[in-house]
Amino acid sequence: MRGQPSTTSLASLEGFQVRVLAFLFSVISLVGLAYVLVGVFWCALTKSPLMAEVCWIPSWLGKWADAYPVFRNFPAFALFSFISSLVLSSSKSIQRTVPPLTIVIISWLGVSLLGVGLEFAQLWIPTRSFDLSDIAWTLAGAFTGAFLALLPLLLAFQKPGDD
Repeated sequence: MRGQPSTTSLASLEGFQVRVLAFLFSVISLVGLAYVLVGVFWCALTKSPLMAEVCWIPSWLGKWADAYPVFRNFPAFALFSFISSLVLSSSKSIQRTVPPLTIVIISWLGVSLLGVGLEFAQLWIPTRSFDLSDIAWTLAGAFTGAFLALLPLLLAFQKPGDD
């Protein structure tokens, strides 16, 4: 039939669409990771702990963060850890060699160490203070975000026929 595409061309088109979607996912994940990373560094190392004063944070988010100054570490580091897990797993070579649970643990440990390091860095900022409850919420957020990423990673790493 002249008007119907061959199955070979459909398969190659579907493969192309999958590659484009994978590329877009990687780009969006990297941009999201960069935004969260800059935000976490900025907020942790700025002179003022008030988020409502930061011009690039939406006012509603700044007001919420200032109302819950210790708890705000939880969602920030959960998002950071979740996106980090997805970005770490975006490489095909990593998907072939590293199990999803290992990626999640690496992400959790990396984000946790960064969060603890940022909290210690506040010791040298005169207007900021070191707080163990900040570290606790940071660790809890990093753990939650990384392990929430486990389900999509398990689904993405599933090989055909593993049903």
